[in-house]
Amino acid sequence: MPVLLVKNLRLALFLSCVVLAAVAAVSCGEGTPQDVGETRSPSGSGAASGEPAESAAPHYDIPEPDLGELDFGGEMFGILASDVSAVYAESLIGEIVNDAIYNRNLAIEQRFNLKFRMDSSESLGFFPTVATQLLLSGDTTYTLFSDTATGFCDCLTTGAFLDMRSLPYCDFTRSYWNQYALEGTSIKGRNYFMPTDFSHKSITSAQIVYFSQKIVSENDLENPYDFVDNNTWTLDNYLTMIRQVSRDLNGDGQMDTEDQYGVLLRSGRRFGTFLQLFFASGMHYTTTDEEGARVIDVDSEKAQALVDRLSPVFLDKAVAIDFDRYREATGYDPELFFMSDRALFMHDSIDALMTIREMETDFGVLPNPKYDSSQDGYYHKASPFAQVFAVGNNADVERAGAVLEYASWLSHYTVMPAYYEVTIKQKRTRDEKALEILDIIHDSIYFDIGDLIEYVDMCTYTWKSFEQGSFARGFDTMRKKINKALDKYTRQLDSLES
Repeated sequence: MPVLLVKNLRLALFLSCVVLAAVAAVSCGEGTPQDVGETRSPSGSGAASGEPAESAAPHYDIPEPDLGELDFGGEMFGILASDVSAVYAESLIGEIVNDAIYNRNLAIEQRFNLKFRMDSSESLGFFPTVATQLLLSGDTTYTLFSDTATGFCDCLTTGAFLDMRSLPYCDFTRSYWNQYALEGTSIKGRNYFMPTDFSHKSITSAQIVYFSQKIVSENDLENPYDFVDNNTWTLDNYLTMIRQVSRDLNGDGQMDTEDQYGVLLRSGRRFGTFLQLFFASGMHYTTTDEEGARVIDVDSEKAQALVDRLSPVFLDKAVAIDFDRYREATGYDPELFFMSDRALFMHDSIDALMTIREMETDFGVLPNPKYDSSQDGYYHKASPFAQVFAVGNNADVERAGAVLEYASWLSHYTVMPAYYEVTIKQKRTRDEKALEILDIIHDSIYFDIGDLIEYVDMCTYTWKSFEQGSFARGFDTMRKKINKALDKYTRQLDSLES
């Protein structure tokens, strides 16, 4: 059976289970969180109690992890997060994602006979500082920590966190762990943080492509979904379509915020569309040398070719408009521009679906286009602010590994499908094809340590290359400085092992 068909079957079966479980739990009077002691923030403390409601078993195409009959004797399992909303739900409220999170947490507590304590660090201060101070002081309240990827990079050299690969039970080859993060953030064979399906916010900040079905139809263009199906969703077709739809809608003889464009772009060193398409073209910043240390691995010739292909379109104000230009001119959120069918394509985060689903006309979602049809797959640049997880240096590794593996597996079949179901529903329709696209995107997000360590700053040099029109001037002249910074970071981590 094709993988995408299996996943759609999994979604359909699961969703019926979520509804049954939520209704049954509410009718039984469940949904009250247990008192677990000190509360660090109003939205972030406590573990939910009660029995998960009986329902038909969802379809699991990945076997449940073999964790044995582990029993942790009712002990507390603490999680500290800068954004606790993706892992904690206070009660059942009839909202599908919230209730999936709530029921998942109940199932984990029952599976291991433990009690969750999930706290937000918001009231305590800057997460890297708070987490590091707690761990280095010997505090054992929290086993698991969750913050942004770049936030963890700021504090890994303190020695506060364990190498995730040292955890028992965790099978990082499974699809609920990000395979490209395992590769792209390893240093000397060690990974100190990982994105996982335990939080759907590990992927929601990644940038994807939205398209207006109305503009496609009005201009008699080929449906972009057909390009995906035929392996022809490439830069050439993407750029050609952008050129075909610009219109001076208000007839004033100039292209402004009242007109229709081929593409609504992002700019800047973190979310700039050029950076997204740099990764989409199969390029990345770093690789490992023979000793496992990170070194620059950028194809400057291909990067310059990308600059040369994108600049004539992206810098043409008759066919492209960027978020900042629209926001500064109107004061409105740029998503509203796309939602009014004035851009064929828009580059924005997956999480923007929560807003765009209210669009009156139909839209679609696409992976970033391939460099050409010979490229082996789609790639998406992970947001530096994606939610990831790390384990404290004084943790019980058996508990940490078992809970994290089981939570990641269970979330893959409960929370992730629930999130998909919510985000792809428009006012009138549910885009089945978008399910397939979101699965493609889920499995193609690339985390690169060179993009996440602030003082290495590879994203700035890449963006400057696009602005200057020269990869040699913007990036290549900084290679010595970048490699020096990467080497310093590696040596700091190495000193923790000695």
